[in-house]
Amino acid sequence: MVLTTALILLVVLYSAIDACRGGFFPCYPPDGHAVHIRRLGVLEHMALIPTGFGVKPLVGAVDSNDRLARYLPMGRFRQLLEQKGLWFTRVYRWKDNDACEASLLPAYRQYLRSSIKAEAEFLHLKTLMEFQLRANLGCCFSLFDGAENDLMWRSYTGEPDYGVIIITRASAIHDAVTRGSSGRQFLARVKYLSDRQAPRLRVADCAHFRVKSGQKTWDVSECAFFKRDAFSAEREARCVVSAGESWTVLLHEFMREERIPELLPGARVPTDQPYLRIDMRDSMLLVSPRDRVALVTIPQMRKLTTKIEDECERYLDDSTFPATSRGMYVSFDLRHVEEVILHPRLAAMGGSARESVTRFVEEAGLGGRLRVSQLYASGW
Repeated sequence: MVLTTALILLVVLYSAIDACRGGFFPCYPPDGHAVHIRRLGVLEHMALIPTGFGVKPLVGAVDSNDRLARYLPMGRFRQLLEQKGLWFTRVYRWKDNDACEASLLPAYRQYLRSSIKAEAEFLHLKTLMEFQLRANLGCCFSLFDGAENDLMWRSYTGEPDYGVIIITRASAIHDAVTRGSSGRQFLARVKYLSDRQAPRLRVADCAHFRVKSGQKTWDVSECAFFKRDAFSAEREARCVVSAGESWTVLLHEFMREERIPELLPGARVPTDQPYLRIDMRDSMLLVSPRDRVALVTIPQMRKLTTKIEDECERYLDDSTFPATSRGMYVSFDLRHVEEVILHPRLAAMGGSARESVTRFVEEAGLGGRLRVSQLYASGW
């Protein structure tokens, strides 16, 4: 019975491998090996183009000429001017505001569940995909039509320091992330879902889902572009940059801790209990003498899943990539700031507080673009 179970688990993996040579999720650790775990299809990218972002937009098209507003507390605005860079935070930190953030869409979890019957493999693949999603870096904006948003002022620029709005164009954000990061870049409007709509959403309904060569394909980064409809007044657009880090570093670390050997591809599979096989290869298409496999037991797979969940932040801090577990600055040319709008409460205060803001805005070369919000200046 044990042998049969082990063979079933391996056949599930092998059948997907044979049917879909391109259907793996490749990640390259520092040693150069590619680690492949079965997934739902070929990863496809949504490319940004200079005009009319997103030929097949992830959620909603953002035109390069669209005006985007970023509401900044005063401390973060000072950092923007000092660093000459926009802060991109790790996507998993968005969970502080909404538990639905940085999680796989229900449609994706259901699709995984329907495709994978082994509980350990389901949990592991779900964790790997959420690692990819959460390690991504994101910066949020509000679509700006000339009208200030009182909700945004109150939510993101509160007392005592208040803050500002900076206005720029989508094309400037595109240029910044294209120059400042090596990962994939996404820029799209957020789509808002009610708590009733989200569970009913099917993978086929997702904007980035498609069938290619008979295979169903999607990209986990799409999950960062959905929010609860309670936030719809924010009229949000997001720029997301894929993470440079790979979960495979944690895999190799785990294998050393558990003394799991790297075996030759033709190694005999033990029959004492079920195993999941992880292929570590130089190429998805070519055979290499460096190719190795690892056989992981179900209890070990559960431990690896827990490790990836619990040690994500530590790993991101220890990585050699520019970003920390909190995020990173992406260089931004301040000449692309079209307007700086001073918080209406700060404007009304006058005195040294307002003079201080005016002074460092002028020192940054943006004095001619500073204006005072008139949101609460007059009645009807």
